[in-house]
Amino acid sequence: MTDSPVTTMSDAEKVRRLPWYYAHSASNAVFSALTWFGPVFVLFLNELGLPKTRIGIVLSLLPFSGILALFLAPTIARFGVKRVFIACWGTRKLVTAGLLFTPWVLQQRGVDGAFYYVLVCMASFAVLRAIAETGWYPWAQEIVPAAMRGRMYGINNIIGLLATTTALLAASWILDELTGLSRFMMLIGLGVGAGVLCVLLAFPIPGGAPGRLRETAHWAAMREALADRRLVLYLSYTALTMVAMQIFSAFVPLLMKEEIGLPSSRIVLLEVAGSAVGVLSSYGWGWWSDRRGTRPL
Repeated sequence: MTDSPVTTMSDAEKVRRLPWYYAHSASNAVFSALTWFGPVFVLFLNELGLPKTRIGIVLSLLPFSGILALFLAPTIARFGVKRVFIACWGTRKLVTAGLLFTPWVLQQRGVDGAFYYVLVCMASFAVLRAIAETGWYPWAQEIVPAAMRGRMYGINNIIGLLATTTALLAASWILDELTGLSRFMMLIGLGVGAGVLCVLLAFPIPGGAPGRLRETAHWAAMREALADRRLVLYLSYTALTMVAMQIFSAFVPLLMKEEIGLPSSRIVLLEVAGSAVGVLSSYGWGWWSDRRGTRPL
């Protein structure tokens, strides 16, 4: 695997490589919608017979694993963010494929066994995701021209939302046509296929070569960042937003199913409505942020 240096690439050359970035993001959106993120996974856990407390425990591992980034960033930079990202991004697809054995575990070990099996899969996935994303964010900053970053993220968001919408529409149809755990196994299998494609599409994206980041410099930069009151305020706001969104995405599907009585296929369609609003507004907000900055937005 070669890591193309982007420091010598012009903005025009970077722009020509962006279709690979968009395709990577689209396939990752399909993977996310059909596996660990969104209503499909929550409904899958409910179908296993897990109580809400245990569903919450499983879902909590994803955000908490992000703490690893504080300690691993220097090591990831030394190895090369692209190499680390692709290695962990690819390995987590194998972990996700392990979910396909959940019905067998449920049959052999019951609901408790299925819970611990899914918990181990989720913990492994969460750690790999945290390591990979620690490499992804600086890599993404490296390959996207600063002058068009807002528009680019707007376009990328539209593509991702369209991919998510397509995946969820297909998921709604499959959930309506099939019964039991087999319908979730089909969706997870399709998601794993999209995830493998996502990894392959990351190879042509330039940049991400190994760099030097001393441990002492890393922690000095962390202390300097935490001394910035505006940054701390932003991080606090972001944390509260994540808490609210996590609660919404985790338990609204259960509310719709158990209290309102909606079938799983209809619950998945509710997510499509939110994606449609995002598609209509994303490019405009990206265009605005390039010209006015992100703070007013």
